Amino acid sequence: MIFVINSCAIDKEVESISEKVSNVSNRVINLVQTEEVEKLSEKDKFKNITEGINRKKKKITYKFFEWKCVTFFRSSHVLNVGYFPDSKKNNISAGALTLETNNEIYTTLHQIEGIKDVFSWGGKKLNKFKLIIKPNNTAYYYDFKNAKTGEKIKSKQTLRCHKNSFDLNKIEFIKYWRNIKKDVEKIGITIDLN
Repeated sequence: MIFVINSCAIDKEVESISEKVSNVSNRVINLVQTEEVEKLSEKDKFKNITEGINRKKKKITYKFFEWKCVTFFRSSHVLNVGYFPDSKKNNISAGALTLETNNEIYTTLHQIEGIKDVFSWGGKKLNKFKLIIKPNNTAYYYDFKNAKTGEKIKSKQTLRCHKNSFDLNKIEFIKYWRNIKKDVEKIGITIDLN
C-alpha cells in the first residue's frame, strides 16, 4: 500500500512537472515569437530609414555651368552667363544670361565651337548678340543688331570671366526655366522635370 500511495504521489508530481514544462515551453514560444516580431519591426524601421536616406541621396539636381564676367581692366561686374548641359539638342544647349544693369534673365543658346564656348541671345532667332569665351576665360562681346548680311563685325567689349558649375535643386532650376522655357521650346529644347 505504501508502494501504491508513493506511485500515485509520483504520478501526480510527473503530471504537475509536465504541466509546468508545457506552460514554460508555451511561454518560451510566445517570447520567441514576440522577439521575432520585434526584430522584424526593427528591420522594417531600419529599412524605412535607409530608403528615406537613399531617396534623399537621389535628390534631383540640374547641372548648370556659369561664367561670371567682369570688365577686362577695372573688374566691374558686367554679366553672368551659363547653360544646362542636359538640355543639349543638335550640339545646342539652353542657357541664361543676366546683365548686372537690370538683373533680367535672357534666354541664351550655348554651343561649343572648337574649344570656345559660344552664347547667343536677343531677337526672334536668339542671334542678335554673341559672347565668345575662350579657354583662357577671356570673352568677346559682339552686337549684330544693325549688321548687314555678310558684314564683318568687331567685338564691342572684352571681358574676363570665371567659370563655376552648380547643381541646382528643382526650385532653383524652375526659376531659370520659367524665364527661358518659351524661347527654347520654339527650337525644340526641353528638360525633364522629374
